[in-house]
Amino acid sequence: MNSNDLSNLDFALNSQLINSSKSSEYLEDFIYLLTKLLSCFSILIFKKNEKNIYEPNIIKPKNFFDMYPAYKFRLSKALEFFYDKDILTIDNNNFHLFEMENYGYMIIHSKNRKFHKKIIEILQKSISNFTHIYLLKIQNEENIININTQLKQARTITQAKIITQISKSFTDKTNNINNSTTQLKINQKYNKLNDEILINCINELYNNNDAIIRNINMFKSLSTNTIEKNKFTLNYIINKLENILKYTLEENNIKFVKNIEDIEIYTYENGFLEALFNIYDYIINSFKLQNIDTKIIYTSIIIKDNNPIIYIYTNKKINNEENLQYLFNSNVSLDLYFSKNLISKQINGIINVKLSNFTHEDILYEGLKFTIELKE
Repeated sequence: MNSNDLSNLDFALNSQLINSSKSSEYLEDFIYLLTKLLSCFSILIFKKNEKNIYEPNIIKPKNFFDMYPAYKFRLSKALEFFYDKDILTIDNNNFHLFEMENYGYMIIHSKNRKFHKKIIEILQKSISNFTHIYLLKIQNEENIININTQLKQARTITQAKIITQISKSFTDKTNNINNSTTQLKINQKYNKLNDEILINCINELYNNNDAIIRNINMFKSLSTNTIEKNKFTLNYIINKLENILKYTLEENNIKFVKNIEDIEIYTYENGFLEALFNIYDYIINSFKLQNIDTKIIYTSIIIKDNNPIIYIYTNKKINNEENLQYLFNSNVSLDLYFSKNLISKQINGIINVKLSNFTHEDILYEGLKFTIELKE
């Protein structure tokens, strides 16, 4: 093999690395490339297992041991035979050993010939490049799987929290109905039932029954997990969230203030509801840990450059501004990480948070501002 052949081999190996990096079977493609370019007989990959023992991971061709049964024992223990050598010769068959850093070893079997020193150098460089790219690809795939698992967990947790909030309202309304019917029975028993008491009880029953129906409908909408877009107004979704959070807001003495333009959007209602819920839930939970006399969540919605923008202000205290840049990281708040993922990838929006002041009832408050910009 002359210098031109070596240059062509170097170019072919490295260019194919780039092209094959897009393949779903990258390792298989690389091995196939080597067998063709080198006209070698077979290639074996030895990968380190969980016990730090190198085992045959890939054998090309697959029936190699069937064709050459005498090599089966030797090659299954191949690494023990190399010792400090890079080439092992058995019956005119040459086995070249190449390290795949942080992965294992590649053995290239060339029958009746040894590779030129320059070819071995080119191969080691290309195999090293390949291993680096391949390990990054594996890591990225594992990261994607981990992220998807985290998002599924976060969605399950979010839906469970919403259902818990709805259940509180459901229980409260059911208790109100029981109280109203009990009041009717007592007044009737002692002949104190009059039109005013009757009308009040009927109105109470009607209002509580109506609220229960709304809760049931919210249960149904959450359980559908619909992936279809629909039209709704931002006023509707904020009011819906306020109703879901009503009892938690009252329990923690939190004012829920709104200044909302009735803007219609077209997107995934459940996904948007869950994303906003986590932001409000984060603020509420933060208030529980702080001793503040007046607790406010102030929501304002405007149109800017034809895009709706939602501002969520709160006077919750923050100790370190630098921590805000990590607020949406999965290892800091999985719920907010889930919300950011929903808003950016499903809702087609942008979300950020920063320290900010806001005014309510002529009083200036310091705290945080979440900004959600929705794009057409």
